[in-house]
Amino acid sequence: MKKLYAFYLLLFSITMYAQPNIGMPQDLYACDENENGFATFDLSWNDESALGTLNPEDYTVAYFQTNADAQANANPIPVFYSNTIAYNQTVYVRVSENENSDNFAVADFDLIVTSTFEVENIVSVGYDFTVTLSAPGLYQYTVVAAPAGAPIVLPFAQESNIFTDMPFGQYSLMIENGCVNAVTITFDHMLTAPVGESIQTLIEGQTLADVEVEGENIQWYATETGDNPLAMTTLLVNETTYYAAQSIDGTESTQRLAVTVHLVTLGVNNNQFAALRYYPNPVVNNLSISNTVAIDAIEVYNTLGQQVLTTKPNATGATINFSSFNSGIYFVKIQSGNAQKTIRVIKQ
Repeated sequence: MKKLYAFYLLLFSITMYAQPNIGMPQDLYACDENENGFATFDLSWNDESALGTLNPEDYTVAYFQTNADAQANANPIPVFYSNTIAYNQTVYVRVSENENSDNFAVADFDLIVTSTFEVENIVSVGYDFTVTLSAPGLYQYTVVAAPAGAPIVLPFAQESNIFTDMPFGQYSLMIENGCVNAVTITFDHMLTAPVGESIQTLIEGQTLADVEVEGENIQWYATETGDNPLAMTTLLVNETTYYAAQSIDGTESTQRLAVTVHLVTLGVNNNQFAALRYYPNPVVNNLSISNTVAIDAIEVYNTLGQQVLTTKPNATGATINFSSFNSGIYFVKIQSGNAQKTIRVIKQ
């Protein structure tokens, strides 16, 4: 018995479309006239940028609240549109081919309501300074006054909030956001303090050169007012605060970074100095030092890191004569066996 099989060839006509290469729409800004975060936008301002190089006679531009609506070409919103999310809302633009609406592309952009603003901060880093405002938006920054030598012609306007290679001195800056809001401020662009951790742990016997700070030509001081400069070779004293300034082109920062050091002793018995006593401090003539464990050596350094006295008591007590020393701060390094300890003494 023969079987007869019938084969059917179904021919489908399939047409492939290349997605249109649309442009990049721009964020739109509007003034917050009612101070509530809402405004009316003319979305058609983005027609041209969304079309890009496409022929506007061949394509249709429409706007949507959600990406899903844009993909489905459903629920388009009017071109004169009031945002429904305060201050910042993302909307979607769909560009469709007129002859075939299934041939389309979608992009998004933000609607930004610009409110009144204030200058929150101005941060100087070297010769650069950055202006931080209280509200996002598109702003124009105009320098209306600057110190001599500034590499600009006044008035100088830019949209960036970062100014580079600006000499130190006083500036006047007008800031506008395209609405009725404008703020003019006058400020001093100064060299700031170096950057570093305010509390640092180091090893007994290390110096100021071992304290980690970032800056140019670091200078350390014993006080915040910079009355007593310290050499980089100055021995660190436990739980003491030091103050760092930096200098650029001969200009030193008036601001100083305060760093408190905590010293640890590695590989030795810290009990060597558990009963260490020294007095008086401040001292005028003699400084008395005592310890339950024999003191092998004592070294005295000034703030320049120079050794001004050394002695080897080899006893549990010693007397150091400060009478011939100038008034100021001194660092007394005490050694007992493999352990050492540095104390800070003030000579009156």
